[in-house]
Amino acid sequence: MRERIRERVLIVERMIAGPWLLPGGFSVCDIYAAMFSRWSIGNEWREQNIPRLNALARSVSERTRIAPVWKKHFGS
Repeated sequence: MRERIRERVLIVERMIAGPWLLPGGFSVCDIYAAMFSRWSIGNEWREQNIPRLNALARSVSERTRIAPVWKKHFGS
C-alpha cells in the first residue's frame, strides 16, 4: 500500500506548477495536496523524493487560518 501511495504522491509532485499546485495561485487543491503529502510514506522518502510538495506543504501549514489546524493534526 505504501508504494501505491508513493506513486500517487509522485504524480502530484510532478504536477506542481510553481509555489502552488495550480498556476492561478493558492486554492483548496493546495490544502488537499499538502494533507496528502503527510500520509504514511516515510519521512526519509518524503525528504528525498518530493521537494516541491514539501515546500507547498510548508507554505500551506504557515497560512494564518490553517496553521492551528495543521499543528493539531501534523505537529510543527
